[in-house]
Amino acid sequence: MLVLVAACSTPQNCPSADKLGGRDELARSEAKIIAERCRADRWSKQVTDCLARAVGEDAQEACLHALTPAQKASLDKAFEPLMGELDADEKASTLAKLEQDVAGFALDELVTRAPGCADYRAAVLAAKDAMTKCPRVDALEVFGLTEVVRAEMKALRAISDPAQLAAECATRAKARRDSPLTCN
Repeated sequence: MLVLVAACSTPQNCPSADKLGGRDELARSEAKIIAERCRADRWSKQVTDCLARAVGEDAQEACLHALTPAQKASLDKAFEPLMGELDADEKASTLAKLEQDVAGFALDELVTRAPGCADYRAAVLAAKDAMTKCPRVDALEVFGLTEVVRAEMKALRAISDPAQLAAECATRAKARRDSPLTCN
């Protein structure tokens, strides 16, 4: 009877991290987590057989749908540190692109043409700074901000009269201040 209990408590044929692995560091890290949780949480034969047959991350992901809620929660918890690293990398990349886009807008050129555009430049920079302070940065929101400012800059550059340019900059600066960005 003791042998039977010992046999039942050993993990099913969990795949190794090497078997699951991937070409990049992220995929290898994910594979290591999956292999560890499979052994520790004693995943079912259905899941381990599925993983043994799976080719590619999408197929492996499909196998994980058969986990129990407790096993899924354990796997999600094991992935949290890795997801935090990804979020930080994504945020840094997204903010670097935002910084590059804003630098390319030539806001100082508008101020040179019409000193009244300094408020507009300040409002755009304030929106960028507000976005950088968010714990999570949504790439879609960054894209939205840059596209709106790009369109505004195109319209503002087309205005040749300095007084009209200053007035339009003031209008757009007020609109930007009246709709501040908020973190998600």
